Amino acid sequence: NLSRSGATTGPQMVRDSSGNYHVLWRDALDGFVYTTGRDDSWSPPISPELPFTTRRYFPDLDSRQATPSFLPTLAADGAGNIHAFWIDDSGTDAVLYQSSVPAGAFSDLDAWSERQSLDNAARKLAWTADDAGSLHVAYIRPAETARRPSGIYYRRLDPGAGWSNPVLLYASRYLRGVEADQANVQILADGNDVFVVWDDTLREQIYFARSADGGNSWQTPQEIDRRSREDAESAAGPNHITIGSDGDTLLLTWRGGHELAQACSQYVTASTDRGETWSLRETLDDLPGCLKTVQFITNDQGLFLLGSTTQEDANRQEVIHNTYLLAWDGGRWSDPQIQDPLSLFSNPDTFQPVQLACLSGLGETTAVQFL
Repeated sequence: NLSRSGATTGPQMVRDSSGNYHVLWRDALDGFVYTTGRDDSWSPPISPELPFTTRRYFPDLDSRQATPSFLPTLAADGAGNIHAFWIDDSGTDAVLYQSSVPAGAFSDLDAWSERQSLDNAARKLAWTADDAGSLHVAYIRPAETARRPSGIYYRRLDPGAGWSNPVLLYASRYLRGVEADQANVQILADGNDVFVVWDDTLREQIYFARSADGGNSWQTPQEIDRRSREDAESAAGPNHITIGSDGDTLLLTWRGGHELAQACSQYVTASTDRGETWSLRETLDDLPGCLKTVQFITNDQGLFLLGSTTQEDANRQEVIHNTYLLAWDGGRWSDPQIQDPLSLFSNPDTFQPVQLACLSGLGETTAVQFL
């Protein structure tokens, strides 16, 4: 129990290049709270002033006005730095900002770099770091102008250099209206390759794009799936595409409703040629429906798929939440195994059950992070 407050939401965690973990969450009374450590050794939680929750950038604020606060996305590079990305939507725009700090000085506002605007309109951001220490970012731009259409954009930060110019990977006016809780874009760096996948939610289509030279140039995006004429009106359209890799094989998973027997199925496909071709899509039939949260996990033992489901039990008049883990053996997925401690465990202080799936926002966000 890192927070010990009973009033926390939105936790996130990154691991720096030294192996230390940095955890940030929101407290209902104290605002953002931070701790760092590993194993059983953690610093006392503090509420520091940080670039995404400071009055420094708002000199005209009245003393009676609250300090603007924006939920960041934290990223760690291979050079010992932590980056924060946040969207300032306090004005008429939704400006995407970035700032970085040496990992050991996270709680010192003066150690953070001056915030930098990456785009004057953004809705969803994903990041990944490669072995060379570069940071790769993909995001959705919902604003449409003559020179900057709405769509999926990419930028890269190399060690000792500034940000690359924005690259438009995919343009779609439909992305102007996508809501934050429906927006989905994912990015993965693997050797010299960078891969991006995303949903065009309103068109019910999902896409994949590849760069074979570290993000310098990009191939034409591939459509992975879309709603078909034969799908039932009530069936889920393809959405929430997620990408992973075991080093030899690329894996995709997403939700959709092509099967007549059920409204939503969890699909998977694989590629052994870096995304040039894909295997026929298959369903993870042993899962009870679609995964509401999903992520790929890679460690020394291989590649795993972790996801949570939500089911209504009419007899017990309650909603059942379960978290499943599946292992990839290089050719197929294992049967899903329920991970009870990630769904329900006992609070060691009160001995009362804690059900993580009851936390606000679990349905569409990553509630458990593995690093």
